[in-house]
Amino acid sequence: MPTDFTGHVIFCEDVRVEINKQISYIGVFPFNREYFEPDEDGDCILPKFGVGVYLSIPTEYAGHSPHIAFLTIDKGGEEKLVTEETMGKIPSSDENKLLHGVTHIQLAGLFVPVGTKFGVDATIADKTVRIGLFQTLESKKKDEKADKLD
Repeated sequence: MPTDFTGHVIFCEDVRVEINKQISYIGVFPFNREYFEPDEDGDCILPKFGVGVYLSIPTEYAGHSPHIAFLTIDKGGEEKLVTEETMGKIPSSDENKLLHGVTHIQLAGLFVPVGTKFGVDATIADKTVRIGLFQTLESKKKDEKADKLD
């Protein structure tokens, strides 16, 4: 059985590829959560939402293509696929080393109930690992914040 692969995710408002091929993450959410003011329906609105996915994969997985799934998870724990992407095949190597892969997902116009979580799963050779989790939280009302200052 292959050694486990690992990964991590950067959640942000926007992912940009610069002219020199550098990647810029705009509006990074450093704690994998953010406070939102819900609209009249109780939804938070994310005009743009970007995800940077980084994988470290043992060469034992050569020939397999990593599959990335971006999901919403409601307060009851029910998961729903939003989008998915399959990365290129993992190359073979004579050396027993880790290979690194990266991909980016950019979404626009998300409306989800406050309290929704976003999960990022990576699957390689029928093994799935949740490599990222982001939570939307309801921001405190201005009156509640003012009361706590008194």
